[in-house]
Amino acid sequence: MKQIRLTAAILCGAMLFSVLASCAERPAETPESAVEFLPEETESILPPETESEPESEPESEQEPILPPEPEETTPEFTNPLTGEECDEALSRRRPYAVIIGNTAKASPQEGLAAADVLIEWMVTITITRFCALYQGLDGTEPAIGGTRSVRVNIADAVSGMDAILISAGGPKVAYDRVSELGLTYINLLSKGASCTYRDEVRRKTMAYEHSLMLKPDTLESKLQNLVTRTEHEEGYESFLKFTNDGTPESGEKSEKVKIKFGVGSKTTTLSYDAEKGTYSGLNGEKRLMDAATEEDLSFRNLVILLIDTKDKGDGSTHVVTKVPGSGEGYFVCGGKYIPIDWEKKSDASPFTFSEKDGTPLEIGVGKTYMAFAPTGSKIDFE
Repeated sequence: MKQIRLTAAILCGAMLFSVLASCAERPAETPESAVEFLPEETESILPPETESEPESEPESEQEPILPPEPEETTPEFTNPLTGEECDEALSRRRPYAVIIGNTAKASPQEGLAAADVLIEWMVTITITRFCALYQGLDGTEPAIGGTRSVRVNIADAVSGMDAILISAGGPKVAYDRVSELGLTYINLLSKGASCTYRDEVRRKTMAYEHSLMLKPDTLESKLQNLVTRTEHEEGYESFLKFTNDGTPESGEKSEKVKIKFGVGSKTTTLSYDAEKGTYSGLNGEKRLMDAATEEDLSFRNLVILLIDTKDKGDGSTHVVTKVPGSGEGYFVCGGKYIPIDWEKKSDASPFTFSEKDGTPLEIGVGKTYMAFAPTGSKIDFE
């Protein structure tokens, strides 16, 4: 019995020692409230992480990039009377200045649509004539006319343009003035007769004096035999200066211009076509037109010069003008007009034109109508 109790005691002691030993090795337990419960690894419900691109800054509003404006290029060669591009040969040629009748009976004329500059000037106190300037004769076929006689006042005006003057004769005083000025002159009633013909229809319906027509092709073929110099000399400058758009910025608006020449009844009326950018109209009561092509004459520019003009006083009603000289006038282009000044310093010098502040006048590229109207003429802008 004692043996049994001893054995039980030994077993209890061994068990107690074992428990104490294991307690000594275990670390102190952490209170339950301080334990961090980590979830078991599970598949994330968030989208997988990817390399994020850097946030781009909001785009700033940029001005649209416009294509560069084309640069204005100056043609190497231009027509001295229109400013339009042409070949070198044409740019160097001397122009023709052809005298053409302009009574009501003589209208409409032929070959005027091809003129680069058309000058209207007074020959008597009631009658005007045309001086048509051609840099070349393309487009004038079959004829130019009816041609008429030269007068002192248009000889004075043409001097300085380096033109070849052509007319159907003239009075002795005009021949003398042409010679005095040293102009190159072709008289169609003498050495130029082979370049003309009489138009029978005009002779019957208008009058004999309005029937002499200039044949352009024949004139061109015989020109070398008629004149000694057909080209401008080195350093020549046109009496006209050009810009692409000649519309005067400071100009007053006008859709129609009426020019009443002096005290006479002759009126030229020119109206502006904004779509075409040109002027056309009436020659007196008739259309200002070309009888050969039946087209209205049209002009980019109108240059109106007011020139001291008086009756010659010999009973003929012919007039004389103060040229060389200076005066005032108007320039019209693009539906606007401005006052201008003009000057011709000497017989040999060309006309010059300027705005009222002294700036040299630049006209639009294209054809020009010029009126040499007496000082005091009524010019209406509507």
